[in-house]
Amino acid sequence: LGGATNTRQLRTCKDFVVEQQSDLSISGEIYGNSQFYTQLNDMLWMIETGGQSFIRLDTVTRQIDEQSISIPIDVGHLACLASMQSANGDEYLFVVGGYAGGDLNTLQIYDISSGQW
Repeated sequence: LGGATNTRQLRTCKDFVVEQQSDLSISGEIYGNSQFYTQLNDMLWMIETGGQSFIRLDTVTRQIDEQSISIPIDVGHLACLASMQSANGDEYLFVVGGYAGGDLNTLQIYDISSGQW
């Protein structure tokens, strides 16, 4: 997924053998110097390289969704992204830290179900 030299690549593996490589039709680049992606069910969530919004990849259909979910505090390419689904089914994304002219000591929580930060 992404990378500094080919920021629009997707490789899928089955039994540790690369079975496909295809270009992603996205407007931005995908790479980071941290854990900038997380998977929740069939959806792979990524922080776009500028650290201003999310990109989603449906791992079943392999469709990219560059929906406009802006991250309130820009995090650059150094934030970590984690996810969880609660016992009642609510889904959350956690954007931890980042870099914006200096190291960020922030935790931003996005409620996927309600679309609220």
